[in-house]
Amino acid sequence: MFNTCMNTTLRICMVALFFCCTIPEKTYASHAAGGEIAYKWLSGDTYLISFKFYRDCRGIGEPDTVNLCIYDSCSGTSFSRTLRKVDTLADGRQNGAQVAIGCAGYKNSCDTNFTQLPGYREWWYQDTVTLNNKCHNWRFSITINARNPSQNIINTAALYLEATLNNKDFPHNNSTVFSTKPVPYVCFRQPFTFNNGSVDPDNDSLVYEAIVPLYTSGGALPPYNCNFNTFPLTFRSSIPALKLPDNPFQTNNTYKLNSETGSITYIAGELGPQTTAIRVKEYRNNILVGSTIRDIQVQVTTCSIQPAELSIDSTQLYGAVYNDGVVELCAGDSMSFCYNVRSSDTGSILILTDNKSLSVPQSNITYYNNRTDSVSACFSWQTSIADSGLKSLTINAKDSTCRPPGVSITQVFTLPIRVKPIPQPPLVTSPIELCHYNPDVPPLTANGINMRWYRTSFGGVGSSTPITPDVTVIGKRFYFVSHLPRGCESERAKIEINVVPPPDINVLAIKDSVCIFEEVGLIDSGGSKVVSSGYSWFVDSGIITTQLPDKKITAYWESHGSKKVILNIDDSVCSIYDTVDVFVVRPSDPHFEIQQDVCIGEPAILSVEPREGTYKWVIDEQTINDNTPIPEYRLIWDSIGLKQLSLSVTDRFGCSDTLTDTIEVHSLPVAEIMMPEQRICLGEQYTIAAIDSISYRYLWGPEKLIADNGRSDALAIGAQGNIYVEVTNEWNCRSHDSVLIAPESCCSVILPDAFTPNGDGKNDMFQPLNSIGYQITNFRIVNRYGEVVYKSVDRESGWNGNYKGNPADVGNYHYFIKYRCNSGVLGEKKGSLILLR
Repeated sequence: MFNTCMNTTLRICMVALFFCCTIPEKTYASHAAGGEIAYKWLSGDTYLISFKFYRDCRGIGEPDTVNLCIYDSCSGTSFSRTLRKVDTLADGRQNGAQVAIGCAGYKNSCDTNFTQLPGYREWWYQDTVTLNNKCHNWRFSITINARNPSQNIINTAALYLEATLNNKDFPHNNSTVFSTKPVPYVCFRQPFTFNNGSVDPDNDSLVYEAIVPLYTSGGALPPYNCNFNTFPLTFRSSIPALKLPDNPFQTNNTYKLNSETGSITYIAGELGPQTTAIRVKEYRNNILVGSTIRDIQVQVTTCSIQPAELSIDSTQLYGAVYNDGVVELCAGDSMSFCYNVRSSDTGSILILTDNKSLSVPQSNITYYNNRTDSVSACFSWQTSIADSGLKSLTINAKDSTCRPPGVSITQVFTLPIRVKPIPQPPLVTSPIELCHYNPDVPPLTANGINMRWYRTSFGGVGSSTPITPDVTVIGKRFYFVSHLPRGCESERAKIEINVVPPPDINVLAIKDSVCIFEEVGLIDSGGSKVVSSGYSWFVDSGIITTQLPDKKITAYWESHGSKKVILNIDDSVCSIYDTVDVFVVRPSDPHFEIQQDVCIGEPAILSVEPREGTYKWVIDEQTINDNTPIPEYRLIWDSIGLKQLSLSVTDRFGCSDTLTDTIEVHSLPVAEIMMPEQRICLGEQYTIAAIDSISYRYLWGPEKLIADNGRSDALAIGAQGNIYVEVTNEWNCRSHDSVLIAPESCCSVILPDAFTPNGDGKNDMFQPLNSIGYQITNFRIVNRYGEVVYKSVDRESGWNGNYKGNPADVGNYHYFIKYRCNSGVLGEKKGSLILLR
């Protein structure tokens, strides 16, 4: 054969040698090259479960059925279902169709056994499942025996896939589906871009993450063992180290996954099969709805195909902006843009397809120059309000040049289109009432971002300057405002302005001139209704005593002069006020002087300074009828205690002022000689004594009979005749007593310290507690002002707690009682009592 090859062309020899060397001796014991689980809600808690299995045609055959394990993490229970093959795939192909058809001149292992070019078929298995519980984390899992060998993992074990579901918070969820077929071929050391084309039927927010491919200890063949303890496969040792997220297989740390769009880029740095896994998580209202794992194996091979590149034609971008790799527009707007996919190899044959039928079904894409090295396309879309969210438009660029080794390299580009939702209108306050001709009307306000103000409900050009409402005309007006919180303008919020007339107000005073402390009525005679929360009076340095119905008050002043009264009406719309002046007259200032202390029965001098006006005197136990001032009066009291004097002077305006003072009328000292019990002998000294008080001064007589004088007791000389004593107290009040030497005796009256005149029949009267052996000659009770509140000589009666026909105040009072014993001896007693109720 060698000689034959030498005699023919080298090309024929090499082709024969290729087929000779590529005839396999046996099939692979493995066949699982990837897959994913999807579920679709049917009704109630019933779901259609689909399993997509990607089989390496070089391995053992696909299974007839697949066991689905279902785990309820809330109850810790599980059950299984058998999934069976379907006849037709979702895209109309027969079940088991090839994932990527090779070039015509280069057959893969799905076409013939006589090749080393691997091929893959896609098999679908389905069944319905009814869940028996509401749980936030259902787990659907499948384990397939014989995972394909891989360069980046050590123990290939079994292929394990899972999807999760939260039917507790979201009972009608559908899983994410992948619109892009797995790409089995990647060129060695060439830039590559890919996107699984994830589309969520419920428009949930998707988050992508690269994970280590998983396996489980559960069996994959009957009898099935649903073991939900999963384990990550182990990365093979390599330099640089294999790790997540930037080197799941050998890419020299160039692997990049966009967690928002699912776009993947890398440069493969090692030949042979490489296994990766992607988990897509669905979120709704920031709550995890479910997740799906896609496990895929790619073949890194030596290629002579130059990678294609995609670019956006920014000159043909209408109705949107291209911002940091994302096309952005507002929901409800129409947009269009064009893009180019170009290869540096002019011999390239590029075929462009897309996933718009799933990701953006209402859009249109027109391709130009397909099957050339430079293909362009234009995308247009009239969005609706419901189209908000991130749409990942994927562009599949298949290079069908079919140079050796005969593989078609398909790169998947991602064109993220973010449709920003129309925001809610800004928050406004409406209706707003404003006062007619209010000079201080502020501009309108709204709670939003980047406001636009309008005078019409549609059309026109909005202003960023807030509108100041017109208040020159009474009635209603309307203004409108929108905002652009994320560059998208909201609908316009309507603000109703109602211009109202101010209230009618007219303040009048009943009297223009008043006296100090004289109450005067003030009234609003306007036609406005009273608004309790905004109707307020101000009286200059005055005091409002009553707030009356019908917009009236009464007030008084403690100082004289011109006073201003202001009524302010603020009914939350209009604020208006009116004023009136009131003159407070300064009354005559009465003046008199009187000594502070006097003895009972002695005259007290009352000196008066004349003032203009009419005089009126009120003096305890005295009567002065003069209504004009007299310079001096002589007043004599026949009772002791604190006496109150009051002078009121009324001027020509009728204003009066009153001056009060007090004088204490003191009792005479007790001058009472007590006869000694000893026998008095003529010419002999004996001690005679008067009632002792430390405040008294004593003078005994006659002087010729007194041997020792000046104290309450004196040393006297026994003689026939009278002995007398003069007693002077601290107020110089004097009393005398004299006795003819003879024995004498006395008696006493007992009084309580307090009483309670409350009508309960107990302790209601203040009276002596004993009534035998004496007669009362004088019984008086005075208050703290010296006023006599009770006076009697009847020992059987007492004070009932009333004064001038009304209950007396609670507090301290003073009493003074004189009595005569049956023996003829006189006695007296004074003290304090407490009135309680």
